[in-house]
Parts: sequence; structure tokens; C-alpha cells
Amino acid sequence: MLIAGAGVAGLAAAQKLTAAGQRVTILEARDRIGGRVFTHPASREFPIEMGAEFIHGKPPEIFDWIEQKHLPVNELDGEFWYTENGKLCTDEFPAERSRVFERMEKYRGPDISFRRFLDEFCNDLPSEEKQWAASYVAGFHAANTELISLRSIVEGEKAEEEIEGERQFRFSQGYGSLIDIMRQAIDPGLCQWRLNHVASEVRWRGGEVEIEGHSPAGEPLPRQRAQKAIITLPLGVLQLPAGTQGAVLFSPPLEKKREALSQLAMGTAVHVTLVFREAFWHDAALTRTPRGLRRMLFLFSDNPWFPTWWSKLPAGTRALTAWCAGPRAQQYCGQPTTFVEQNAAEALGQMLGVDSKRIASSLEAAYFHDWQADPFCRGGYSYVMAGGNEKAQRELAAPMENTLFFAGEATNSRGHHATVHGAIASGYRAAAEVLAAN
Repeated sequence: MLIAGAGVAGLAAAQKLTAAGQRVTILEARDRIGGRVFTHPASREFPIEMGAEFIHGKPPEIFDWIEQKHLPVNELDGEFWYTENGKLCTDEFPAERSRVFERMEKYRGPDISFRRFLDEFCNDLPSEEKQWAASYVAGFHAANTELISLRSIVEGEKAEEEIEGERQFRFSQGYGSLIDIMRQAIDPGLCQWRLNHVASEVRWRGGEVEIEGHSPAGEPLPRQRAQKAIITLPLGVLQLPAGTQGAVLFSPPLEKKREALSQLAMGTAVHVTLVFREAFWHDAALTRTPRGLRRMLFLFSDNPWFPTWWSKLPAGTRALTAWCAGPRAQQYCGQPTTFVEQNAAEALGQMLGVDSKRIASSLEAAYFHDWQADPFCRGGYSYVMAGGNEKAQRELAAPMENTLFFAGEATNSRGHHATVHGAIASGYRAAAEVLAAN
């Protein structure tokens, strides 16, 4: 059994298959496992996440591991701040009281884009209210509001309610602690690891799979053969046109997946963590706030460079993370870390009213990974385009001739795509399909 990709979907599938006595070989292009879950190895004082950071709610796919292995987590507890007319505010966040979301829940028409819904069904609402709602959708879903499916947003909100999605957690020792536990749960006697193995071609027919690969330097590697394979490649890689650098060729082509792939999109998301010598935002006089931002958990704004920020409460008070998602995040694709760092520092200064020189002098380090330019990812996480919510994810997940099986967050059709727990669930589902086909 071959598994292409050692992200959480691949790890979950491997754990279930080896537990059932199946032998697996995991092919991973990187020199590490975890995929878009990546806790920086230099993390010392507090974990620095380069990819996924939050646990959304209490999904069993993650909390079962937490409870069984006693992994320490912290529930997020702090203040939500936002800027309005250049002033820092901490009363009720505008998006939470928005009538846009109330109308979304009551909408019963055909699936349309979120932008079209705003224009046609919310044209009587104040422009500021609609703008906050649009910023929230673009930021949270890493999506283009002109493309994202309205129905998928509503169903995602309902799915979150089922797992207490209003609660947020972090792993005390970083998401990497989950990756370690998942790896340890895979039977070493039944699993072979092939890191630095870049898949370039998947040749398949009923009951037979052959994966051609090479090293990151381009050196050919031995072909890997099996009767079945689980493909966990990110949506951004699956969507690359044949012949494009980094594209994986399927022979014969995945014609039955073509429509599904055209109805899903890979969102753009950028986050950079800035570590400072001192938490200057705690100074009430400096930030012109009653108590400073000592209890600030999230800060939202309309800044064009980095509109969303969060702290590392309850630990890591010397660090702030800047977030930019959706179309505006494309401005950072392929840019050097220094460019991203400089824009983040300037955005922070503008929002807090702090001189940029003060921020620059206090900055100790910046951590950034360009997932859009990453050849093994090509984006942040997936979303459904208008009209595709009925079947796109299910069609992408459907096995082909009991030979190719598919997993990864983009294949989750239960409202949990774009999440770590959604990816884990897809790995479990694919493993169950494999076992049922034996």
C-alpha cells in the first residue's frame, strides 16, 4: 500500500492501516513529516507555528489524541480588539453583530457567491457592516469573496457548532507534538518511510499503482509499486496543469476528478510571527488605551498589508503574529522574508500608532513560510466555489477502481475542510475505504 504525502491525512491513514495489519510505504517530498503543520524547530520559549496554529473547537479527531496521550493544550482567553476610524476599540466586534450572517442562515435560494449575496440580499445594510463581513470571510476562509460558495460558509458554521467551534485551543508544545504522537502510533514494523521522495508520475490501472519519483535535487529514485495508493497531495498541487513545474502526472489522467477540481480553489494565506525584545504593546501610554493590550488575543483592522493580528497568550507575550488571507495575500507570493517582515512591522505601527523605528529597534526575529510558493503545497487551504458545494468535495474524495483513494482537507465534505481535524478525518475515511475494498 502506497501513501503519497506525510501530512496529517497521510499519517492518519497509515495509523489506521497498520493497526489493521496492512503494510504501507509513505512517500513524502519534504525532509520532514506534517505537511502544512509545521512547528519551527528553533522554537524554545514558546512554539512558533509556520502553518496550522489553532485547534478549532473540540473535534474528536484531535481531542482523542489529546486525551489518550495527555497532550497539554491551552484554551484561548483574552480580549478582541479592532480599529475603527483609526482608533483602537475593544467593545463588541462588528462582525459578531452583523446582520449579514443572520441573513445567510435564512437564505434558501440557489448556491451563489458570498459577494453576490452581499450585493443582492444585503444592499440595504450600511457599507461598513458589509465590509466587515467581507473582510471576515476573506480572512477566515482565505478566500476570494467573489468566488466562495455561500452555502459552504453556512454549512461550515453549522459544522463548527457541533464541535464547540466558538472555543479555540493551542498545543502548549506546538502542533508538532501532535505530529510526533501520530507518527509514534504507526506500527514501525509495517511502515516504510521515504522522505525527500518527490512524486512526479502516478501510473495506475485496476489493482496496480506505480509511482515515479525523484529527489529534491532531481535525481531519479526507485519506482514504488503497490496494488493500491492513497493520494493526499494538496489541492494546489492536484490543480497544477500537466507540464507545470511541480505537477504530478497521472496516467491515465484523473478525468472523473476534472469537474471537482474546477469547483474548488486553494486559498491564499500568509502569516508571519514577529518576536520582540519587549512587549511594548502592553504600555497603555504608548498605545493610547486604558490598560494597554496586555490581554489582547486578536486585533482586527482594515490595514491593506496585514489586517489581522494575534498574540501568544497565555505564553509567549513577546510575540505577535500577523495574518493576511484572500486575494490581498497574493502580494506576498515569492517575496523574501525581509519584505514580509518590513510590511508587517509598518502595519503594526500604523494600527497601534507606534513609531516604526520603535518597532524595528525592538524586533528580535521574524518567522515566515511562503506556502503559496511552496512547490509541495501551492496555497494555504481549500474552499468551495459557488455552485460546487453539492458534490465537488465528495467527487474529489471518491475512490477510482478500488485502486486510487484520496484524502486531505480538500476532500472533507462535512464542513471541516481547511482544518487539521478535517484532514485527519479524511485520512481515516480513506483508510476505511481501502480496508473495505480488500
